[in-house]
Amino acid sequence: KEWRLTKGTGIKTVFGEFKNLTDSTEEKDNITLMKLLAPTSIVAAGGESVVDVSWDQSLSRDLIGYNLYRSLVSGSGYELMNRGGPINTTDFKDLNVINGVTYYYVVTVVVTGNNESDLSNEAHATPNKERSVLSKLVISFNELLRAVKGVYQPEPLPFLSL
Repeated sequence: KEWRLTKGTGIKTVFGEFKNLTDSTEEKDNITLMKLLAPTSIVAAGGESVVDVSWDQSLSRDLIGYNLYRSLVSGSGYELMNRGGPINTTDFKDLNVINGVTYYYVVTVVVTGNNESDLSNEAHATPNKERSVLSKLVISFNELLRAVKGVYQPEPLPFLSL
């Protein structure tokens, strides 16, 4: 877990467990500890022999990338998908799937020192021969957002969060 220690104008990143922290920040003696937050708005959409997974970008200054985990069971049994190192985009195309089988995904933020956030919320999808109209819309919208990245930085859209 990452916590940022801020005092005065400098910022120092601190990693580890801290007792009695119940919120994402705590202030004591002009020192603020901020927890590294898990990615939000993870979405999975199944297509023919593929699951497209995407999530919101982390705002961490020390961001290296993301780790994506998959399971065949909701809530546990997650295995790392990106064994070659953190993913440097906010999407992943899972081609190692079987039509008709439901897959469950979570993602973490990876920062300097290979420290990870907690797991994100879970998204699931079942690949099949035809994509639903909704999954086509979600993937097309995410592709559009990536195409205009750098020109326009939109705020997360809560109505698209699943």
